[in-house]
Amino acid sequence: MTSNETIPDFSLPSDQGTVMGLKDLPKRATMIRFSTTHCHICASENPDINQLSQDTSVEANFVDINIGEQAQAVLEYRKKYSIPSERTFLLDQDASIARQFEVLGTPTHVFVSADGTICERGTGKLTKEMIRTTLEGCAK
Repeated sequence: MTSNETIPDFSLPSDQGTVMGLKDLPKRATMIRFSTTHCHICASENPDINQLSQDTSVEANFVDINIGEQAQAVLEYRKKYSIPSERTFLLDQDASIARQFEVLGTPTHVFVSADGTICERGTGKLTKEMIRTTLEGCAK
């Protein structure tokens, strides 16, 4: 999937036991991060994403899609990295959504506008300012 494509509608179980998709979130810019609990780069991004998710001046959704993992592992990861409830964690246990998004490595970031169009995507570590700037661009 590339920029300017509309993301497919999907639903996945969350680490909290509910089934949800992007359509269930507020209509605003969204950062989707495909990750795993053993991804060291993903872990290093957590403090910045945690701060942005709690910053009231950043009107965005923050969604992690964990590939191939069970809820218990993700819950332990959330606790270990003090991840706030403002971040949504979905479980792609069979990696079907990761395949649909053509994820080749973690972290893979997909930035989506409020209308469901992909603004940017890429793989590798992002800084807080890179995330903020990309979300602001998607919000326009």
